[in-house]
Amino acid sequence: MRTPRDAQGDAPANDTRDAPRAAQLRSVMATRPAPPEPDPDWNAIGSALESIDAPNANHRAAVEAVVDLLPAIDARQAQQAERAAQARAREHMLALRAVVAERCAAGRAAGGEIDDKTRAALRKHLAAASKALGMPERLRRIDSTERVKNRIGAGPLLHVPTPLKTLNEFTRGGIIAGRVCVIGGAPDAGKTSLAVQLAHHAALHGYAVAIHCVDEDSEGIDCRIGQACGIALEHLEQRKPEALRELAYHLEQVPNLMIVDQDEDDMTIEDTADALVDLGMRHGCSPGLVLVIDSLQTARARGIENAHTAKDRADMVTAAAKSIARRTGALVIITSELARGAYRARTAKDRIEPMAAFKESGAIEYAMTIGLVLTNVKGEANVVRVDVPKNKRGERGAFLLRRNPRRCTYEDGGRVEDEDEGDSGARQGSGDGPNDPQIERDMERARHVLRSHPGIAGIDAWVDEIGINKSRARAACRRLMTRGEVEDRRERGRPRFYWRSPASEPSEPTAAEEQEDHTHV
Repeated sequence: MRTPRDAQGDAPANDTRDAPRAAQLRSVMATRPAPPEPDPDWNAIGSALESIDAPNANHRAAVEAVVDLLPAIDARQAQQAERAAQARAREHMLALRAVVAERCAAGRAAGGEIDDKTRAALRKHLAAASKALGMPERLRRIDSTERVKNRIGAGPLLHVPTPLKTLNEFTRGGIIAGRVCVIGGAPDAGKTSLAVQLAHHAALHGYAVAIHCVDEDSEGIDCRIGQACGIALEHLEQRKPEALRELAYHLEQVPNLMIVDQDEDDMTIEDTADALVDLGMRHGCSPGLVLVIDSLQTARARGIENAHTAKDRADMVTAAAKSIARRTGALVIITSELARGAYRARTAKDRIEPMAAFKESGAIEYAMTIGLVLTNVKGEANVVRVDVPKNKRGERGAFLLRRNPRRCTYEDGGRVEDEDEGDSGARQGSGDGPNDPQIERDMERARHVLRSHPGIAGIDAWVDEIGINKSRARAACRRLMTRGEVEDRRERGRPRFYWRSPASEPSEPTAAEEQEDHTHV
């Protein structure tokens, strides 16, 4: 007797040729998701919950009913989420099919090569489909070679020039845009003054600049800019109409400069960054963008209300600043307080290294491309030492700045040569005062050596020629350098020190003084 299939000429049902298809069907059925669990008895649950106030209520049954209800709800939500993910993935896969069909319809005009537009579309939809299905990141191809090729024709890295010659030398032409620069220092070390000076200089050179101020209000920043323009501070503080009109006129000349008061304008640093991008587009600021944040410990980032500690807050602001730099290509300059151990310790061995001195967060030193640490040189009015403990794209070292109180700006004071640990006391003021007779004689001997050996090669050779205790001699050289009595005409990157003649030169040391100095060696 023949079955219906036999009548049609097919093989019998038990034919071995059906075995592969049967195995395939069993595999498909095994991978098919199991049917959802049936819903619990909602009426029973409702009755149990309604009767919980009754004297003889079965609370255990009510609890068990609710416990049984929760997995059903979780399962239903999981199924809905899975269906939504499948739907999103299906949309992108259909888009992939359309891209492939379009490519096939175009024929082999390109010799079988996939053009860049098609490749980009395929990668876009494939990444979206993978994400919708929750596939691991490793399945998404990362082509490092393609990244390098994408930089072809993008132009060189932009360096934002500064008004300080030595800082430009350290950074090979200026601080790189798209990076984070942190200016650290003790209170009243001049962090804000330096940051505002860098921002104002960039604005005058065509950059779109935003200053996000917190530690000092917008009027204080306006006064600093007014001083830099030659307006007397006392006139600005008295709000004299002529002074304010002059300041307003100057600000009108630099419409690409924006000052944001965090408290008054109620803006986060991300809001300021968005406004900066818009400012640059409106004024066609082709050189680039500069964002100044004053300061890291007090600035507000989006989601800052979720920070529970000062460290969490600093970490969040640091991460936001780094993201802004990468997203907008702006140079982000942040001021930061230092830990007290960096400037209150009495001896050099007790001081924190500049690299680890930033307050609240260790993430700061990892996020910055260049770090500047400011310390006042005790015994020398208006002289600031700037250490550069980190500079990924340039030199590390130290240089001096001379503060101009009337202009509220800094002037370049030249490099600081390498110093011994025992000499750092002169920088921090741990030795005798500047009017000490012994120190004055040491400085006079150092002057005499420079006058008799112009162009002496480096501080070590200078100290050797002085011929007294090396620690005292080196301290004397430092004091002359901070006073501006030394000119460094570098030749092929090597120092060459010359005496910068004042209006009236002091006399050379007497024989008695020389004999007294040699007794201390």
